[in-house]
Amino acid sequence: MKFWIVFVLLMIVSMAYAEDSEKKDGTDENGTVMLVQRKVKNGGATYRVSTEDGTILADSARVKPGTVLYVDVDVKRDDEGVFMLDAAYLAVNAYHTPKYYINGRMTEIEKGKRYKFTMSEWNADVNLSIFPLYTIKVYVEGNGSVTIKNTVRDTYKGENYYVSANVVFLVDADEGYYLSSVNMRNWNKKPYSTSINQANEITEFSYDGQGHAYEVDAVFKKIDTSLSEDLGEHCKTSGLPATAESADRVKFTVHCDEGYFLSKVYQECGDKNDKSCYKDISADKNGIYSMTKGNSASVVKGKLQYKVTFEDEGESYVDYYTSNEGFYDSGINYTIKAKHLSSEVIKSISYSYYDGADSVKGELKLLSCSANKDCTSGTFNMPAAPVVFKVTRGLVNYGVGNELDGICVAKGLPDSANAGDKVKFNVVCEAGYALAELPVFGEEGSSDLSSVDSAGGEYSFTMPASNVVLSGGQLKYAVILEDTSSSFVVFPDADMDGDSVYADYALPGDAVRIYVGEEVGSDIGEVMFSYKNGDENQEMKLKLLGCDDDGCWSEIFLMPSVPVSVSVERKKREYAVAKNNDEHCSVEGLSAKLFYGGAAEFTVTCDEGFEAAVSLVCEDGKTCPVLSEKDGVYSFVQSLETVLISVESSEIPAKDPVKDPADDPEDDDSGNGDSETTVVKNHLQNALRISVVDRSVMISGLKPGSSVAVLDMQGRVIRNVTADRNAMLLDLPRSGRYLLKSGTAHKVINVR
Repeated sequence: MKFWIVFVLLMIVSMAYAEDSEKKDGTDENGTVMLVQRKVKNGGATYRVSTEDGTILADSARVKPGTVLYVDVDVKRDDEGVFMLDAAYLAVNAYHTPKYYINGRMTEIEKGKRYKFTMSEWNADVNLSIFPLYTIKVYVEGNGSVTIKNTVRDTYKGENYYVSANVVFLVDADEGYYLSSVNMRNWNKKPYSTSINQANEITEFSYDGQGHAYEVDAVFKKIDTSLSEDLGEHCKTSGLPATAESADRVKFTVHCDEGYFLSKVYQECGDKNDKSCYKDISADKNGIYSMTKGNSASVVKGKLQYKVTFEDEGESYVDYYTSNEGFYDSGINYTIKAKHLSSEVIKSISYSYYDGADSVKGELKLLSCSANKDCTSGTFNMPAAPVVFKVTRGLVNYGVGNELDGICVAKGLPDSANAGDKVKFNVVCEAGYALAELPVFGEEGSSDLSSVDSAGGEYSFTMPASNVVLSGGQLKYAVILEDTSSSFVVFPDADMDGDSVYADYALPGDAVRIYVGEEVGSDIGEVMFSYKNGDENQEMKLKLLGCDDDGCWSEIFLMPSVPVSVSVERKKREYAVAKNNDEHCSVEGLSAKLFYGGAAEFTVTCDEGFEAAVSLVCEDGKTCPVLSEKDGVYSFVQSLETVLISVESSEIPAKDPVKDPADDPEDDDSGNGDSETTVVKNHLQNALRISVVDRSVMISGLKPGSSVAVLDMQGRVIRNVTADRNAMLLDLPRSGRYLLKSGTAHKVINVR
């Protein structure tokens, strides 16, 4: 397969070269074409092109179309492994119009044969590629044999193989022997790394394809059946035989003296190349070890660990993970941790063990005792013997120092405390200042910041077994909002979904921005922040970078080392107030626009003999402000929309004169039952009255339940609504001429 891939690639390269050629196409004036010979690829051979009469052509020669040409190949032999030519391929490519490929072929030249072809009428290239063979020699040491099988082309036997061929070694060890190693060397005798699988005594590797001859050394050794142990003086095996055949399954148990434990048991063999050795041996639930005997001399070994015990009423432990309960490796540095009791503190940690017959004792230095009531010792190098640690406890009172002064002061801090006590105190800072952190330092400058808890200005820490001092701490500075209704301070990466984004204080250099919330009926104006720089006031306007329905974000500013004031300017919105004066009544004393929440007052004046019904109308029936009246003065509070004042005039009916019952129309023999009042009421039925303010249309004189249709001038219905009272306010989508109809009444209006 690899062979044919190379073959195809060569053809592609040859065709690519053809497309870049600048040769002229077709025959010249003498009726000849150019033949160009190329170099041999992969080396190791040469070729020549000749005519039928034996004339050898130069690398560039002119011949007539139809000339029969022959290619002869000369193969070189290399003493370092290059043998006869395995195969050669001749590419003949002819060209027509510039860079246009006419025909080409790639044909194998058999060994010892010449290739014949006929020259076409176009310019052509002849290009030869060869594939040599290389030698692999095998040397065997010991009692065994190695044969090689070429899995790519079985037709080539012996020691010669292709570049990149896949080669298989078949290994056969004599009885009582095993394959110890297989090593490869290339042509200059340097070792060549190869992955060799010895399972089932078959090894395989892929020939590297570098064009070198190779040598293979196979070493066979005699199988050694001896089996022994080397577990030291404190552990012994039971049931381990003195000899065992290769691949035999061997079982045994292990017993160690008190205080000693084997954390790992393994087999070590005399032959380091014996891959059946050097494997950990595991025990089953009954403590029985099982191993497979290696090919060479085998020794059972183990890794010894040593017991650690504590003389302590409280809780103490070695600060190091171990999978074996209480046993540890020698030569490793460990630390010891002991927990405080509620009434006592740790004063010392000592150790003792036996070095042979001699007793070794000492005391560990205590490095720290933290808020979680752990005391940590200095490092202890575990000896090759069981160790006993003794923890001594007692009450100790230590001093508490205070370096807080100036802007922040500690109150309620004791002068001393017992180790393990909970020390509580308060920190009070000047307005605009707070502590970002409050370090507590122990002896020798050791810091225990994690032991300090704070909430609302109250601090606490657990007293260690040493004197401590409160340092000055790091200050943070307030961001004072003059607009506190809906503005707050946030950090740029804060999550806006929770209260945690709010920050009263910030550290110098922190990136801070302001979020200004919307207020009903007002717009956000300028956002300014200011602070004192010495005796000078610094002030800057913050840009609003983006807004949503709820508010706006400011640009980021860096917090200075002083408190900052932030002010927000808000501008109240104005809304239009329209009025619909009647022909007999009119509204007086009313502004054309009012701020949201502003109070509006007006009066209504009517002609003599007329009175007015006054009401408020809002867009499309939205909730309007409440209209009130006192002593002829009307008032309301402006809302978030245009408000239209509707005035409906009516004639004041004349009072009926006192009549004699005989004059009652009901007794009139004429049969006319209409009274004078009824006549007046019929007379007061008004036609529609319409007024236009911008695109808002006020319609009055309606009967509740009547329908109003708005049509464009082509007769298409724009709006169709039902009146729920005698007046309504409609908003039209755009300027133009419209037709309003209600019952038989209709009117054309112009909307700007």
